[in-house]
Amino acid sequence: MILLVCELISLAFLLKWDPERGVLLTLCSIPVIDIKSGGAAQPGGVKVHPSGKTAAVSCRGTNTIAIVSLPEGGNELHAGKESGGKGLSLLKVIDCGGINPRDIEFSSTGRWLLTANQDSSEIALTGFDPKTGLPDEECRRSFPVGTPACIIEL
Repeated sequence: MILLVCELISLAFLLKWDPERGVLLTLCSIPVIDIKSGGAAQPGGVKVHPSGKTAAVSCRGTNTIAIVSLPEGGNELHAGKESGGKGLSLLKVIDCGGINPRDIEFSSTGRWLLTANQDSSEIALTGFDPKTGLPDEECRRSFPVGTPACIIEL
């Protein structure tokens, strides 16, 4: 399974590789913004939470992070294995904690989402429940850094 986001159409796609035909098959797609809010989200990064239950999508145009539920077996997206389900759903849209969220990264424990906010020159930390993969907006910190564009935990 492959999770893909598209910048100009603000959609997330769940894809499956068909090795026999050498093609990607689209299983489903969903918008990564609240349809009621309108606007272009301009997704920049997507990461699967270590729980395998959710993924986060950075949305530059709206300065938000979309939280998407993954089908059962979503943690296997990391390994490219089959997943038990076929659906995605938009669970929640949260503030990114800055301006122009370029890249995102979950801590290996799943406790934190780090957001590289380029135009506000900071890394924002948003707390997540390590078991559910859902955000805890009460836990937020930010650290000044000059125009961050990419972030990864080593």
